Amino acid sequence: MPFATRELLQAVGSEQRFVHYTSAPVAMSIIQKREIWMRKISCMNDYREVRHGLDLLIDNWKADNGKKLQAFLNEHHPGIVTEITDLFDGWQRDMEFSTYITCVSKHHEHEDRLGRLSMWRAYGGNAGVALVVKGSSFFRTDNTIGVFSTPVAYVDGEGFSAEFARVVNGIVDNADVVLSLGRERIKGSVFNFLHFAALGSKHPGFREEEEWRIICSPKMHPSKFINKSIEVVSGEPQTVYKLPLRINEEHGVDWLELDDILDRVIIGPSVNGHAVYEAFVDLLGEEGISNPEDRVFYSDIPLR
Repeated sequence: MPFATRELLQAVGSEQRFVHYTSAPVAMSIIQKREIWMRKISCMNDYREVRHGLDLLIDNWKADNGKKLQAFLNEHHPGIVTEITDLFDGWQRDMEFSTYITCVSKHHEHEDRLGRLSMWRAYGGNAGVALVVKGSSFFRTDNTIGVFSTPVAYVDGEGFSAEFARVVNGIVDNADVVLSLGRERIKGSVFNFLHFAALGSKHPGFREEEEWRIICSPKMHPSKFINKSIEVVSGEPQTVYKLPLRINEEHGVDWLELDDILDRVIIGPSVNGHAVYEAFVDLLGEEGISNPEDRVFYSDIPLR
């Protein structure tokens, strides 16, 4: 997955921070309950969240580069392509209808006090709040909690095909390394590539969001750390999975404590923004978040 690797290395090298734009009530709930909700991907703002990536993936699997990859795999492990496609097809409906995500954006230094206007407009509502977090939790390489993060590739058909070709050529050009993994690891690795290619691709019209996704696939990767619940979202009952933002010694998680990962809170532009600012300073103090006065900022973009 060269795209994700490039993005990850860049993010680690720059100590990238991430931001979750939401409404003030939701931000309050995240802080008070020490949890963030992951919602069904089909309920997100882009109604074709997964279908876009799946359609592009299927097209490329059937095209020249897909045939090149399949020929290479079958040449060295006869029948493995059928096993991979059967595995993928068996999980495809789950990817589309039983995948849960929460979304964050890359946060930049020049946005520390203002935030990003397009995100305030899209997600802020009457009183928006941005929770900026340190990136270290996104860069872990274990699967202790059964949740995975991935950068989003904003690609059309041509862009997806270019990335797909890069993967195929990398596999074929490094045959000795690939084949040393053995049949089962190759099968699992190719499946993971296809899985994240589908879940990590988005229409290029959303590019300015600079999104990373936190992905929960509870059937594929069951987790005792994540809590399931039925909640009402915008008037509709939905199943959500809740990612705890607290230390959990039982599961060996000591790196998700909100006080440790929260970099700052930006209060979005609104008529009563200063009142919201004061409320969040008090809220952080009441919830045991250290140095609240130094972590809360008010965006003075003149937006109503």
